[in-house]
Amino acid sequence: MPSTMKTKSAYLFAVLAIPLTLGLAAVADDVSFHPAKDVKSQKELRIEGEFRVKEAAFTVNGEPMPGEMLEQITSQEMLLSIAIDATETFLATKDGSPTDLLRSYDKMETKVEIGDQSESPKKANELEGKVVRFQWDDKASEFKKSFHESKGDDALLEQLIDDMEVRAMLPAKKVAQGDTWEVDAEHMTALFFPGGIAGGADDSAGEGPDMDAMGKEMAKQMEEAFKEFKVACTYKGARDAAGTRVGEIAFTYDGKASLDLDSILRQVQDAFGGEGAPQMEFTTSATLSLKGDGVLLWDLATGVLHSYEMKSNLGLDVSIQVHAEQDGQQFEVSLSGSLGGDVTWELARK
Repeated sequence: MPSTMKTKSAYLFAVLAIPLTLGLAAVADDVSFHPAKDVKSQKELRIEGEFRVKEAAFTVNGEPMPGEMLEQITSQEMLLSIAIDATETFLATKDGSPTDLLRSYDKMETKVEIGDQSESPKKANELEGKVVRFQWDDKASEFKKSFHESKGDDALLEQLIDDMEVRAMLPAKKVAQGDTWEVDAEHMTALFFPGGIAGGADDSAGEGPDMDAMGKEMAKQMEEAFKEFKVACTYKGARDAAGTRVGEIAFTYDGKASLDLDSILRQVQDAFGGEGAPQMEFTTSATLSLKGDGVLLWDLATGVLHSYEMKSNLGLDVSIQVHAEQDGQQFEVSLSGSLGGDVTWELARK
């Protein structure tokens, strides 16, 4: 065959092969936050936790706690249930994030069960029925949070964040099936607390420790301790979910961190302290381990969350040494134990 014929044949083959090559190439999906202006997104968040003390040891001046008392502690389970219904309105967005957001807290419930005892707050969460506005401040590089067309305690807004869609898990660019990326700890608050910590349900009326303050301290400690913590994400591709075209992101994590319990114990001491209370010094150590996995489904057409599910196994090893003195008498208290639990998160658009 003449060389010119061979050249033409090769050229023709290359041209015909282009559509086939493109068809075989991985299709990149835009899994990003891009809602239309003023679009509303109603959500239901459910968090369920089941915890148990696996091991415990307690001594006072070297004398151990009676075995039956320890057995009573280790035999009881604690169940935690949190339910939040919210409606978000995205007034303005820029570069994959909201710049003006309204979040209405439509319904909020918390329930705790310890053994056969069940407890719920005696009064409604102070955020329930309120609308919170998040407005991005370019100069301060942060969101300004305020109550929208209502009044409330500004302290309730401190631990809220703009991300209730777990946008922190989204890739920075278009992705194809099989693509992977990592999410740093600084963006992980939304993973465990979508929307942040919605406090305001404490009804202790000034008696006992401030549970809201203790929760904030623990969240702060976790954020600091898990600075090296990373979440591994994998794009599983696009699929149909109840008639909606979604992009599926699967993720896993496995990490440990050391916590400082001294400040939390001091809050407990201050709450129950007063005249006649013993003076105490603490030496503590605590290690928290988290291992989990989950799936984020993202609505590819509307650019907002479709659903999010996660399960996590939690372990906490604690050692506390207390030196106390009262009326000239000294006490040495030693407490150590291991707590384990499983927590599930479900967040879905109505």
